[in-house]
Amino acid sequence: MPNICWNTIQMSGNKEDFKRLYHKTKTEGHEGRFPVDDKTTIVMDIRKAKMPPEELELIVTGGNTINGKHVNKWWNRNTETNKIERRDIFDDDYKDSKWIDEEIPQEHLDDLVDKYGSDNFFDWVSVHWGTKWVTSVSSKTLMENLEVYEDDDFFVEFEVESAWGPPGYLLEYISQRYNLTISCDWHEESGEEGYFEIEPFVKNVKTKEE
Repeated sequence: MPNICWNTIQMSGNKEDFKRLYHKTKTEGHEGRFPVDDKTTIVMDIRKAKMPPEELELIVTGGNTINGKHVNKWWNRNTETNKIERRDIFDDDYKDSKWIDEEIPQEHLDDLVDKYGSDNFFDWVSVHWGTKWVTSVSSKTLMENLEVYEDDDFFVEFEVESAWGPPGYLLEYISQRYNLTISCDWHEESGEEGYFEIEPFVKNVKTKEE
């Protein structure tokens, strides 16, 4: 299990730019890591601002032995459709005999690197998000904390959790793509903590020490 990182995020700018972000990232889901029940609600999932290519979600990473050979990347073939498909470990049929683990041809992995810079989901999100996952925030919570001013500027603060560290690269992308000023005050359960601010169209991240 990864160390959990708690992030308090503040966003400000023009409300129309925030609306664009909200509509891009609005979805049905759960707030936080541990849903109380199976009921879903409308949430803002900031990961949806920049999602990984679907091809990379087919790649399974870890350790496996296939036909007597140890591999650290493989994919799953559905024998009913004879197609390579994403196999969800939470599905009831995850261990069903219809699935076969197959070694991925090295040529295909090389092609993925040429196309996307990574050959698997986890390497891609490490580069583009800065973390393995980020939790969602409910629209209700978001709107309760949203302040809109007479000049159509806005300010909002919300909290999300992430794995190992803050989603810095994802927040930087959102800042540049949606013209928003973003700050993140974070602390990770091992004791590390920090703070950064991102201005739109500015590539460097400003810290408290600067």
